[in-house]
Amino acid sequence: MTDMGRVGANYKGSRAGLGPDFVVRRWRGGTPCGSGGRITGREGVVVGAFGGVSLRLEMKWLFGRKEKQPANKAALDQLTLQQLAKAGGNLEKPTDVVNYLYLPTEQVAQQAGTDLRQAGYSVEVRPAAKGSKWLALARIDLVPSDQNIQMLRERFEALAVKFEGEYDGWEAAVTQ
Repeated sequence: MTDMGRVGANYKGSRAGLGPDFVVRRWRGGTPCGSGGRITGREGVVVGAFGGVSLRLEMKWLFGRKEKQPANKAALDQLTLQQLAKAGGNLEKPTDVVNYLYLPTEQVAQQAGTDLRQAGYSVEVRPAAKGSKWLALARIDLVPSDQNIQMLRERFEALAVKFEGEYDGWEAAVTQ
């Protein structure tokens, strides 16, 4: 499995009123060499230089009229899978998929981590980068099919409800 970068869907959205965010990160030799790409500019273009690789992805739906924005998380998942394929990912091969589940306390995050480990995930529990929440970072190797991503999203949304947390999305390695 060759990891050529990552593509992901952030369900919360990083910009007030603009809806979900779309993130692309590229790696060289498995080592991060940039902070990642974020949608910038009024035209809604993702631009980033990552280890000498420049990316420019047109994402006008984020900054255009509301009708162009994905109607729901499933639509964002589908768009993310399309971009994963466009970035060179083989959607028929298992790849590393990382999920971000934010929870109110360390104890609750550990409980969610136990549930996820029983389902086959590798889980790291740590304080969130900002605020007082805790992150249960859950990884699993799977084929990034529509059905698998939907199952994954439903699992994490159910855990977010059960533990009064927030599912912030997923990202997948660009595996060739």
